[in-house]
Amino acid sequence: MGVAFLVDFEHVFRRGERLSAARLSYKVRHKSQLKGKREVAATWRFGVELDYLEDDLVSHSKLWLCRQCHLSRQFNDAKTINGTAHVVDHLKKVHKIDPATGLLPVTPVKPSSPWEVASKVAGSASMGSHTPWQESEFQASYIDWVMEPGASPGRAAELQDDVERVCAEIAEGEASAGKGDAGGSSEQDHGQC
Repeated sequence: MGVAFLVDFEHVFRRGERLSAARLSYKVRHKSQLKGKREVAATWRFGVELDYLEDDLVSHSKLWLCRQCHLSRQFNDAKTINGTAHVVDHLKKVHKIDPATGLLPVTPVKPSSPWEVASKVAGSASMGSHTPWQESEFQASYIDWVMEPGASPGRAAELQDDVERVCAEIAEGEASAGKGDAGGSSEQDHGQC
């Protein structure tokens, strides 16, 4: 039962312990499955069923050998089976596979701020900042974000001019508003625009 792949019986591990190849064997299918009267569980499309003679040489364990883990030579490729819930959990958590439907979709991560979204849209490797002491990084991220793919370098220069003009207007407004107070408003307080 299960997917067909070459099993290296010398490299079958359960919970990090190598199992004796001499005591491992393929599990024989139940007659009702051979006749097609009983449906095979979806988990068997991703592994094979093995039988293992335990150390007491009397009891047998039914194992599920994960195909992907076994072929990538992991040290926990065999799982003892008593139901299929833990096998399904393994496929979902480790391999991102839902046995019933195929691959699970990648769930999008909710961004922590709009600035994170803007930096990803811009395609920049680092997140732009909107804090005054990192204003130049923010400007670069903003220009990247506003620029559409394939835009001309002239358009980038226009945007840079617009940003500088707005910054100058802000600085003039702050300077005129700060003339009356003793502390004033300094470039050090607000950073460079």
